[in-house]
Amino acid sequence: MILQKISEALSSTIRCLLGSILLFSCALMFVNVVLRYCFTTPIYWVDELARYLMIWMIFLGAGELAGKQGHISISLIKNVLGPQQKAVLGILVNIICTLFCLILTYYSIEHTIRIKTAHQVTASMGIPMWLTYLAIPCGSLLMAIRYFCELFVRVEKRG
Repeated sequence: MILQKISEALSSTIRCLLGSILLFSCALMFVNVVLRYCFTTPIYWVDELARYLMIWMIFLGAGELAGKQGHISISLIKNVLGPQQKAVLGILVNIICTLFCLILTYYSIEHTIRIKTAHQVTASMGIPMWLTYLAIPCGSLLMAIRYFCELFVRVEKRG
């Protein structure tokens, strides 16, 4: 029960964050288009920032969809199984997805640390590139948490 409440709170927080990033990105792009075509003085770093914000939106959005049947799945096997086998398959899928996301989190943290120690910066803004790569471990950890919460919800229903 508490894991479900944590998952719901996390979900609403991420949705607000995603909406804010999307609004900010759209407003920034709109201002840049107006400046480019009406005043011929575009902001040179807006496209780069919008690209990196899109990367963050993708990984946070993937974390939002995880565990809620939001990701693409193949239902061929599930359609042939009975209710008991469907429940077992759902638990098995949640375990595999949680483990995969934890492995992805581990290796993406390692990669982000490599980027940080290489002192790479973005082309036009000059901000550290590891901040962009940090979206991968954040999103995959978020997915792991959501799949883990869904796993316990499924186990509670079954038991």
